[in-house]
Amino acid sequence: MDKVYLVGAGYWGSKVLEELKGLGKEVSVIDARQGTTIEQATQPWPVILATPADQHFEQARYFLSRNRDVYVEKPMAQTQDECEELKKLEGDNILMVGHIFIHHMHGQLIKKIITNGDIGKIISIKSERTNWGIYQTKITPVSSLAVHDISFFNYLGDGVVNVNHVESNNYTHNGVPDRVRFKGEINGIHVECDASWYSPIRRRLVTVIGTEGTLVWDTDKETLVKTNHMLVDGKLNKEVVSKTFEFEGPSPLSCELKHFFDCIAYREQGYPALQRPKTNVDSAIDVAKVVDLIESKLVY
Repeated sequence: MDKVYLVGAGYWGSKVLEELKGLGKEVSVIDARQGTTIEQATQPWPVILATPADQHFEQARYFLSRNRDVYVEKPMAQTQDECEELKKLEGDNILMVGHIFIHHMHGQLIKKIITNGDIGKIISIKSERTNWGIYQTKITPVSSLAVHDISFFNYLGDGVVNVNHVESNNYTHNGVPDRVRFKGEINGIHVECDASWYSPIRRRLVTVIGTEGTLVWDTDKETLVKTNHMLVDGKLNKEVVSKTFEFEGPSPLSCELKHFFDCIAYREQGYPALQRPKTNVDSAIDVAKVVDLIESKLVY
């Protein structure tokens, strides 16, 4: 399928548009600011939703009820109940959410390193996703920023994060918290996240600590540093070996979008085992469970 609808042509939608063109797709843009609405998307083409998060559920439901294949930028919806409702409409359609870290070269490499035991038993995973603005009034830093990290924690830990501590601040009194910190565990691994748009220092870091090494992923600099060490009598061995993996290949967004179209192709070719997206509605439900729990404990 070389023709596709893109709903939403804002900041992120414009990036999606360029990647779709790079994949050789003929794109029909639907955007209210340009005077077009989803009711005008009448052809049976796949749909990419790159609209604000509070519009995802209604738009995805609209297209799924018309038997369309739908890719939804994160989050798929704003609650677990909404994601569950979309699952009921999925049928044989391809329904995919944009949890981009799982399609990132470095994200997949981290998973491989952990699975192979290259840094020993995993002790903790920590993420920092902070910057100064842009302040939101309809969604929290959990749905806007930490949803990336929650999906990644679930992916690396092969389960669903069990949250046991939540802190939040509302420095700007802008209707929603502007900083959220939470801690939890997943299959014996400690996880924690600091998500904020009220920080003068922009950080985009994921740190994985194992018994025999560490991984530090800077998603802004597109570098992944693997450091191996050994504990000897409770102390770090002086012999430390580091390796830096630079990013190469197509962009994570391009890989993510290509995966969506590959899933459609596998269905058309009769390969049902391959048509299920890596970031499917079930993974969206698992993320939404964690988001709902955290947001229920926020101070507004």
